[in-house]
Amino acid sequence: MPDGVLHATDSRTSRAYQIHIRRNVIKAVDFQAIKGLVENSDLADQVGSGLRLFDPGFKNTAVSESAITYMYVYNVAMELGIVQHRGYSITDFWQTAEFEDLLHLLVWGHRPSTIEKETIKDELFKAAQIIPESVKTVIHAFPKSAAPMQMIIAGLAAYLGEDPKSIPAHSGRNLYHGNLPLVDKAIIRTLAAFQVCAGLAASHRNGIPFTPVHTNNSFLSNLLTMMGKVDKKTGKPDPKALRAIQRTWALGADLGHTNSTSAFLLGASTLSDPLSCLISALFSGYGILHFGAAEASLKSFATIGSKDKVPELINKVKRGETKLYGYGHRMFKTVDPRVIIGQQILDEIESNHPLAEVATEISRIASEDEYSCSRNIHANSDFFIGIGYTALDFEPSLVPVMVTLMRSGGMMAHWREAMSQPKTNIWRP
Repeated sequence: MPDGVLHATDSRTSRAYQIHIRRNVIKAVDFQAIKGLVENSDLADQVGSGLRLFDPGFKNTAVSESAITYMYVYNVAMELGIVQHRGYSITDFWQTAEFEDLLHLLVWGHRPSTIEKETIKDELFKAAQIIPESVKTVIHAFPKSAAPMQMIIAGLAAYLGEDPKSIPAHSGRNLYHGNLPLVDKAIIRTLAAFQVCAGLAASHRNGIPFTPVHTNNSFLSNLLTMMGKVDKKTGKPDPKALRAIQRTWALGADLGHTNSTSAFLLGASTLSDPLSCLISALFSGYGILHFGAAEASLKSFATIGSKDKVPELINKVKRGETKLYGYGHRMFKTVDPRVIIGQQILDEIESNHPLAEVATEISRIASEDEYSCSRNIHANSDFFIGIGYTALDFEPSLVPVMVTLMRSGGMMAHWREAMSQPKTNIWRP
């Protein structure tokens, strides 16, 4: 689509304006030139900065120009949306890509060579071996019944407390913006800290000994080992579960400026450190309208009991008496392209878990109901991701943690992109 000009006339003043269009985007600051009458007008019309754009929930606001993820969320000629990372469709790599492959693609812009992948794996492994005692103490201070997300947030803060020089405000200067070598080191450290805290939280909550990384395995394999998600006979993660989660992570490695990623970048706009930014993202993402929806939905499924009670649940949703978490997506007005793949992964798990049966029945009935079809409401990928983790015997409270870990590489990519920009602006609506 060619660039162009938007011609606008203000009926209040009869003044005409020309606003440039570039790549289907207009700059909000260009509207500052449009100013209302000063005399006999409302105080809001007299704002010196001119016309402002009202966009609650940021439903149509772009805040950065990014080369990481492209989403084609709606096209009347298409039945499916599109998700691409650095020009690659998720269908190009979801079967084989490990976390390290996706991390390198998202953060450094290309699929890694064998040497590059092994280097990343080794760096993550070495960083995960360094666990301050204060991190263990803080997480173990929580009651086992506490939500693991809160344990992880506290553990990350303890990591940060052990290295105050990594905090720009403490150091009294900018550390990361424009300093990509330091940014790259911080990315590895942040991901390893998140991995370790998740492992410590899961093992503490389940009352099992924590197993630190001891072999140069993949990031995901070491994560499951630290969480205690291993076969009792071999002491290693079940290959079937490992493969299912690996492919699930390939579906949700990044989705642009989601709420949690935006919370991360909101902190980054102040030139904060990445661990603090990650803590912001975790707090924000744990709400029941974001990653917390997976936990909330699974717990609501448990109250249903059996799949024969699902029709009544759907009727309650239609009457407005309850909410069906995991259904509908603000971005995808067509079928989320990841859902089809997610269903395939779920089918391969072959679980008879009662919650998985309930959730699958909800999806079947809702997808055929006139209420959902007429409103173009579809299951989103998080719905099937939650079912998948349940089928693999993850407790509901760990699902938001796993979903955020899945998205962590994408967050790091957006942070690096922000730190590489010539100029940074503090985000302030």
